[in-house]
Amino acid sequence: MFYLQKTLESWGQPNFTESFKLEIGNLSAEELLLQKAQTHGNYTTTNNLGVTILSTNENEFRIEIKAGIFFTSAISGCQCADDPSPVDELNEYCEIYFTIDKSTAFSTARLALS
Repeated sequence: MFYLQKTLESWGQPNFTESFKLEIGNLSAEELLLQKAQTHGNYTTTNNLGVTILSTNENEFRIEIKAGIFFTSAISGCQCADDPSPVDELNEYCEIYFTIDKSTAFSTARLALS
C-alpha cells in the first residue's frame, strides 16, 4: 500500500501522465509486485523502469489505471569470487492495475491476469 498523491492531484490535467510515471518510478519492486511478475530472472530491480498507461477509469470513489511496466530482472548466482556466470539483466514486462482512493490518495496495485 502506498500513496499516489501527485497523481491524484493531476487527474484530468495535462501533467497527469508525467506525475503518474514519476510516482511509480519512486516505488519499490515489492510495492510494484515485480518479484511476482517476473518470468525470466530470480531477482528484480527497478533499474530502467518504463511505464506506459494503457487505460484509465474512474467512478465516484476511485481512479483505476492499467499500466504496462517494463523492468529488468537478473539470475543471481552464488556471488562467489570465482563464480563464472555474469550477472545479465533480462527484460521483463507486466501489466498492473493501480487503484487510487479519491479522498485519501491511498493506492494499491494488483497484477493483471494474462
